[in-house]
Formats: sequence, structure tokens, C-alpha cells
Amino acid sequence: MGQPKQLLKYHDVNLIQHAIDEALAAGAQKVLVVLGSNAEKISEQINKKQANVLYNKNWEEGVASSIKEGLQQSLLLSANLEAIILMVCDQPYVNAALLKNLVSQHVESQKNIVASQYKDTLGTPVLFHKSFFPELLKLKGDAGAKKILMDNSEQVQAVRFPLGDIDIDNMADYEMLLQQKM
Repeated sequence: MGQPKQLLKYHDVNLIQHAIDEALAAGAQKVLVVLGSNAEKISEQINKKQANVLYNKNWEEGVASSIKEGLQQSLLLSANLEAIILMVCDQPYVNAALLKNLVSQHVESQKNIVASQYKDTLGTPVLFHKSFFPELLKLKGDAGAKKILMDNSEQVQAVRFPLGDIDIDNMADYEMLLQQKM
């Protein structure tokens, strides 16, 4: 892309700050941002009063290493952590209402995983109850937490997120996003 996608501007804010802002607007007690490639450049653009920034030295191993780094640090910051929401910054339509809905569906359904549903899949943002922390800490490679969702479908509550499949993976995705009127 020629630059870190986390720093791409959308609605006058970069994608990483947008994700932080929405998490805070949803009432997150703590926001942790896990960075890998280009960490220093991205970190400079984050309001450190709003989020704890972590560097994942094992980022090249895949997304699982970032999940583990974020969860381990979350547990150090808050030993009584009941649940965690994993999200990525390249889904520009994530908003506070969606994040609040994940939490409320967790409470209402008593399900230990609440995942966003878009197209024919479940994915991020996703809430995991602490009962799944050991499994999250065992993840390896670039598979992320999708396998945990699939292996525990009876414990998953889905929340509709119609625009969840829109993510920024390349410049064509970004240009398409800029052309949309939403």
C-alpha cells in the first residue's frame, strides 16, 4: 500500500484512531492497541491518553501472536477481566453501537462468545468471555480466533454487522471506501 493502512484517513481521522474512538465511545474500560510492522510510525499517531500501545515483537508469526500479546497485557492491567473484545482497525464501519451490542448480547444470551456476523461468516469484532482466555493464549500462526468460534458454535451468539465484510486490505479497497457515501 505504500504506507501503513492503520494511518489511512477516513472521515478526518486515521483508521487506528477511529477504532480507539469507537471503543471508548462504547465504554471500554481499557483500550490496548497491539502493533507490529511500522509500530513506531503508527504509535506516533495514537493518542496515548486514550490507549495503551503495545509492541508485538513476534508480529511476523501472524495474528495469533498479537491476540496473545494483547490478552496477556490486558490480564496484567486488570486481573479481574471478565471479557475482552478483539477488533481490527481495517473495518471502517465498526462503531460504538456495534460494540455495545456485543456486550449486551453477551449478557442477554449468556453465551461466552459473541461474534459479528457478515456475509456467510462470523468474525471481528468478537467478544470472548474469560472462560476462553486459555484457548486464546494457545493460538498460533495467522489463523486468528476463527477456529475457536467454529469449534464452539454452541457457545456463540451472532450479532448482525452488515458492513463487516468491508475491510481495507489494499489501495483498491481504500479507494472504494472513499467513494462510498455512508
